[in-house]
Amino acid sequence: MNILAILSLIWRHKGFLFFNFFTLKSFATQLNNNINNLKDSQEISQKVHYSFETLETILEFKKKNPKEFEELLDTLESLLNDYKKDPDSIHNLFK
Repeated sequence: MNILAILSLIWRHKGFLFFNFFTLKSFATQLNNNINNLKDSQEISQKVHYSFETLETILEFKKKNPKEFEELLDTLESLLNDYKKDPDSIHNLFK
């Protein structure tokens, strides 16, 4: 599952999020690109580089959007808890 699919899942699970959808989509796209670069890397030095780029993207988002970052983490935690209680409830969000 890629980052954009997770974004869609969060959106469906929580409904309208307080933070700007465009901001979250941009963040998710950056993460997705970083993760794809990491997966495509052949050399360990490249993997380390893209790992740190991914971390930097997350930390920059947190620094620029602290409220949104906390809300995103809370939403992910809620989604995870709901999944643990009833995995089918999450699968139904994809229908």
